[in-house]
Amino acid sequence: MQPIPNKQRIKDRIHIPKQETCGITNTKEENMSNTHEKEIPWPLWPFVALWRLLTFILSLTGRLVAAVLGLTLMIVGLILTITVLAAPVGIPLIILGFMLALRSIF
Repeated sequence: MQPIPNKQRIKDRIHIPKQETCGITNTKEENMSNTHEKEIPWPLWPFVALWRLLTFILSLTGRLVAAVLGLTLMIVGLILTITVLAAPVGIPLIILGFMLALRSIF
């Protein structure tokens, strides 16, 4: 009869791949090792934040749903842009839909 290995030995034998989603890490060790991220210049920060938001949406919904959602946002934005009064809302919707569709492709 073989002795039952302790928990530490089992952890050493099992390889669990580390997963990262949108910069969110899973363990404390990863959080501590990723504290030295690259500095983002402040003029580019809104674009980086928008790209990370799109990546987060893509990770939640999946590529096909994100592409359909992006196409829908572009159509709604186009309709709102045609009505001149709602153009300040329609143009950002078109841009957001285009970026979401682009992110779902790449």
